[in-house]
Amino acid sequence: MKNNILITGGSGLLGVNLAIKLRNIFNVFLLINKRYIVIENTKNIRLNLFKTNELNNFVKQNNIKFIINTIALTDVDLCEKNKSNAKKINAELTKKIAKICKKQKIKIIHISTDQLFNGKKKLMNERSKPNPINHYGKTKLLAEKYIKKFSKNFLIIRTNFFGVGTSYRRSYSEYIMYNVNKGKVIKLTDDIFFTPISIYLLIDILMKLIIQNKKGIFNIVGNERISKYQFGKIIAKEFNLNQKFIYKIKSVYNKKNALRPKDMSLSNEKIKNNLNIKIPSIKNQIKYIKTIYQNKKNFDIFKL
Repeated sequence: MKNNILITGGSGLLGVNLAIKLRNIFNVFLLINKRYIVIENTKNIRLNLFKTNELNNFVKQNNIKFIINTIALTDVDLCEKNKSNAKKINAELTKKIAKICKKQKIKIIHISTDQLFNGKKKLMNERSKPNPINHYGKTKLLAEKYIKKFSKNFLIIRTNFFGVGTSYRRSYSEYIMYNVNKGKVIKLTDDIFFTPISIYLLIDILMKLIIQNKKGIFNIVGNERISKYQFGKIIAKEFNLNQKFIYKIKSVYNKKNALRPKDMSLSNEKIKNNLNIKIPSIKNQIKYIKTIYQNKKNFDIFKL
């Protein structure tokens, strides 16, 4: 008998892809806002999460065993401009969900970020002390603290993913592909580093953590620490796009925008050792995504 799982942020890029994969082993409920999502063998629901009783009653009545929280205000500059709203969505909402999970004995799986550090060191691990430099990072760190305070049965996933977007929202990798394919110049920094991972590989690893009942904080990221410029060049090369439209630039701080850490790279040693897995190279991950486009978005994913 399948367990019931609730995915918040059900119309987002991650929420949609999670539903497509997890419906095979769970009864999936997608919490949506305005946009209705049609995914076979999943159910759409609408709740006001800021009204605690609505979520509490729903999870109790539907015997929810897991909640995957993907809701977040991820626009870093917007978080800086509207700090109260960012805190409300990224932290206070997570706090409410964590409290309900504790009360109803539900496992909470929370999607965090790689922007929890000041960017002065590379390949930070799960034991590294967070020190965010923008309000987005601060609200995501506060969310993690709430989860650890109110729940003992949790998974916190720190990541930075890419992949096939939805019909109404392009992913970062698609932004690069779309513009280069149109012959539009894009400028990518060669001094900001991260450890990106395919959304499909992220989901596959997350599924293993859930099935094996793992708990705690895990970095689910790729092996390679690369710059945004290097990432764009790899995508262009693997998709046979003209790399001349990708310009290399240095990052420049603009007082109108939020500070960004220069290095967001995370170590994936813990997840690899804990699950005894190997993570494919970024090139192989991108090659796989190419096959998805070629096969009209076949959502089968990497087998670890």
